[in-house]
Amino acid sequence: MEQYVLGFRREVAEFCDQVITQRSQVHGKTLNAIRDRIDRFQTMNVFGDTDAASRLTQLKQQISGLTRQDLAQQTDVAESLSRACQALKNHMLSPDNVSALNGRLKRRVVLD
Repeated sequence: MEQYVLGFRREVAEFCDQVITQRSQVHGKTLNAIRDRIDRFQTMNVFGDTDAASRLTQLKQQISGLTRQDLAQQTDVAESLSRACQALKNHMLSPDNVSALNGRLKRRVVLD
């Protein structure tokens, strides 16, 4: 169970790396890919990783309504998205956050 959750968090972090690497070259397809990845996480979040889900929802809200034209006209939007993805990645892979999540999952399994 822990490996599944950590693997899923790593998958999100790897995707964040792709966005971070693109920085100013973020485009409409990137926005769609981010939205799809967030939706996939929400669907596959069978262990109730509410912390990650909440952060991904915040990112989705941040890009809500953005278009490729917005990215082309406002270069600071792409940079802001890159910073948000860096913060998300750092949070998702933080040893303290992963440890806290694992502790919650273990208590949940024992209590259920």
